Amino acid sequence: MHRIICKICGASSKFVCTVPNGLGRVRAIHIYRCLDCGLVFVGNNLTDDEIGEAYGLLDSATYYSEIERENAAKCRSASRQVRELTQGDRTKKILDIGCGNGQFLEQLRREGNQALSGHEIPGSDLSRLESLGIRLYRDMDWSSVPSAEFDVITLLDVAEHVPRPKHLFTQCFRMLKPGGYLYFHTPVVTRFDRMMQSLARLPVLGKAGRVWQQGRTNIFHLQNYTDAAVRIALRGAGFPECRVERRNELSWPLGRYIRVHLCENQGMPSALAPVMTAVLWPLLATDQLNANKGIVTARKTVV
Repeated sequence: MHRIICKICGASSKFVCTVPNGLGRVRAIHIYRCLDCGLVFVGNNLTDDEIGEAYGLLDSATYYSEIERENAAKCRSASRQVRELTQGDRTKKILDIGCGNGQFLEQLRREGNQALSGHEIPGSDLSRLESLGIRLYRDMDWSSVPSAEFDVITLLDVAEHVPRPKHLFTQCFRMLKPGGYLYFHTPVVTRFDRMMQSLARLPVLGKAGRVWQQGRTNIFHLQNYTDAAVRIALRGAGFPECRVERRNELSWPLGRYIRVHLCENQGMPSALAPVMTAVLWPLLATDQLNANKGIVTARKTVV
């Protein structure tokens, strides 16, 4: 593998493994880890068309139905944080970037927030949000969103999907009013991740490590952050400081994740899933080894 530079800090990166990609024309995904900030990321030079093609092959309706319970819990937690940031002022302007099926914006609307906006890539059916009076922006680079407009910008599991994360954070800084807050959830590298990355390099047991890493970093999840990578990216965008909290926040029920990724996709009997779930619960569903989500808050300085 040729030398790959970290997309956050610019330092040299170490090859972790190659995993197959089953959606779209890209057949293999090459994964690297930055030797400085620790970012784990896809090293392929993916085009927007290649990424868009993979997303176009997803069954979005099934995906959102599978994660509905976990996503609802995340939305409730995030709405409490937003309420703290706005001090309960329902007139504050809030923009949810990568609003997906609109579940979080609907949660905020039910709680009485009046000035809501969402951003998504073109092609998504967000007519329900429009019927609720929520302003929508649609483009690939956030250029349609006005500057210094919002009191709070939220990104719930979005920052891992973008090919140019530094550009995303710079745009968020631009769109915020002075004194406004950026609040986001994003996957972070865990102790268990590092264990599996070491395993991926072994000749016999390496498949287990590669299967795990494929679920964590792929054509959809282009990077997993570290605290250092988050701070470097936000400081470079103009945010003087940030708060990073880590916790275990699974997007899928653990039993389903094991049944699909570790049993069905690997040719193992699905009947093993309940046993494997019980064994792996302490490793995957607790903060001790798998605090897999970073909850980040940053503020644009008042000039």
